[in-house]
Amino acid sequence: MITRSRRPRPAVLAAAALGAVLAGGLVTGCDAAEKPVATPVPAEAGSSPAAAAPQTTPAAQETSSAAAEEASTATPGDAGPSTAAPASAGAGSGKPVVDRPTTYAEAEAEITDQVTSGASVKAVARFSTPGDAIYCLFDGFVACELRVGAIADPDICANALGDAVGRIEFTDQGALPQCNTDTIREPGATTIAPPAVVTAGAVTCAVEKIGVTCVDESTRTGFFLAPGDYATFS
Repeated sequence: MITRSRRPRPAVLAAAALGAVLAGGLVTGCDAAEKPVATPVPAEAGSSPAAAAPQTTPAAQETSSAAAEEASTATPGDAGPSTAAPASAGAGSGKPVVDRPTTYAEAEAEITDQVTSGASVKAVARFSTPGDAIYCLFDGFVACELRVGAIADPDICANALGDAVGRIEFTDQGALPQCNTDTIREPGATTIAPPAVVTAGAVTCAVEKIGVTCVDESTRTGFFLAPGDYATFS
């Protein structure tokens, strides 16, 4: 028996071809959905690319180098003189006055130098220095007193009414500092400007710009007095 193969019909072939095409399209569509395409984001309004760094000209480089060199060689003194007022030495600080006498011999020599250098010599009962800074009395007893600038001295003023030395008096024991709360001042005192020498009996005082130095020849003691400083010696 002879078996004959059947040929597919045209309609069946067409249907098979259409199915293959649709299957391929579905696969392609799935791949496209799984791989999203990036969408470029438009630049914001007003934005611009980064500006290029400015170029330095040769002239600007020379100016910058000169300024840097000047800054590196500057010293604190180049900033100009200070306008701050200097501190006043002495006045109430207890700092020793420069070149004041510290012994009786130095005080006696200082008075002699004043006389030989032509300082005026006066004999008065009381006097004050310019500005009434120091007042001295030679009537009844001898003493010199400060108007301002009394000197704090805890050792001397421990049991006194005052807390600072404002007067020095000549006594039989010599020159004694006083932590006074009273005053010996009276109106009408003669103003004596330095340089000058004042005498009264055995006491002689040299009036100088730095202060008043007095000696008592009878006891060979003396003192120096100025605002902010004093000394007694023998």
